[in-house]
Amino acid sequence: MAGRHDENRHPLNIVEQAELQQRFPRAGYWFGMLPTHPDFPNHYQQAQYYPLPYRQDTPGILIQHGQPQVPAPHMPPHLPPPHLPPPHVLHPANNPAELPPPYQAVTGEVVAARREASQISLSIPLNTGVVGGVITYVPLRLPANLPFQDFFSRVCAKMDLDPATAELGYKITGDPVCGAAFRLMDEADLDEAMRKMIEKMRRARTREIVLTLQNLKPATRAAGSSGATAARRRVSSQVAVQEEDDMATSVSFVPQLRELKRRLECNCHIGKYCFISPITGDHQALGHRELTLWAKHILLDPESTNYNRPPSTKMFDHVRSRKKSHQRNKENFHPQIHVHLGSLMQARAPSTATSGLSKEPTGAQEDPFVIDSEVGDVEVKVEEPEHSPDYMKLVGNVGRLNNSVWRF
Repeated sequence: MAGRHDENRHPLNIVEQAELQQRFPRAGYWFGMLPTHPDFPNHYQQAQYYPLPYRQDTPGILIQHGQPQVPAPHMPPHLPPPHLPPPHVLHPANNPAELPPPYQAVTGEVVAARREASQISLSIPLNTGVVGGVITYVPLRLPANLPFQDFFSRVCAKMDLDPATAELGYKITGDPVCGAAFRLMDEADLDEAMRKMIEKMRRARTREIVLTLQNLKPATRAAGSSGATAARRRVSSQVAVQEEDDMATSVSFVPQLRELKRRLECNCHIGKYCFISPITGDHQALGHRELTLWAKHILLDPESTNYNRPPSTKMFDHVRSRKKSHQRNKENFHPQIHVHLGSLMQARAPSTATSGLSKEPTGAQEDPFVIDSEVGDVEVKVEEPEHSPDYMKLVGNVGRLNNSVWRF
């Protein structure tokens, strides 16, 4: 067990190492207790304990404490594990010509991109030649080494364009959105586009690189009729036929309206049409309603209406909206008021009280009220008519009516 105290030896003796080698060979190697690995017999365990810094490697020279230097045990040379390439591959000669280029040490993503470089992704726009058409994009994958004529004919057929007159451009993922498209019209343009695509695919990691085509010529083809458009056209044709049937009952006064506007264009009021009154010389502004009515009357009633004489309608008649009020002289105005009252006998008493009364004589005369009015004062004179004795008994306590004068 004396070997355990030596820091350059394994901490176990031969028996313990044999037992550990039998029971836990791999764990003993990784913990530094066994010299070799069971799977790698030529791979020896390196020394876990090294000489202290103050020890000297020169033999025969004593250290501070007067003890001789103990030489380190023999250690086998360090060999790389079997899964690594030979040393001459890891450490080539210092000849620059023999060094591999840096980009050859590629990762798996770049290798996959190279393998996929034989197929490129394209984005094909549709309805680019239709006036007012809605542009949509569909994906397409083509070989990168495709000849130009074959490539051009395929994309033109997909875009519904004529290869003889089509002008195409392209943009690649990452190009400026507002920048102009690159030209794609011959073999050289296609080779340049493929070179850019492959270069970007090599550098790409997660983003997909797509070649987007564009139609450089403006749209010239009319849109095809869909179901809804065809229905609208059928309705429009029916309306047109109905209008043709009604042409016999319709008139057009567009020429008269144009001539009327030309004559009534006002120089004082720029942009307006005015009718100048021949009596007062005032300018009367006319709107679209007045002008169309005037032109219609010129066409339908040329005898009474012309370009100088408007139609006889309320719209062109200058009539006051309110009648002119007449002022009366209050000083000379004396109203006469006559009040006529019937006989007071019409106010009959109850039947029990009037059973013994006699009717008023038919010959009784009634004098009307006579009202003499002056400025500020009105006199009302009431004269009592003659009554029968029975009526006077009925009045009784009321007394006789005397001549009275009221002032208002």
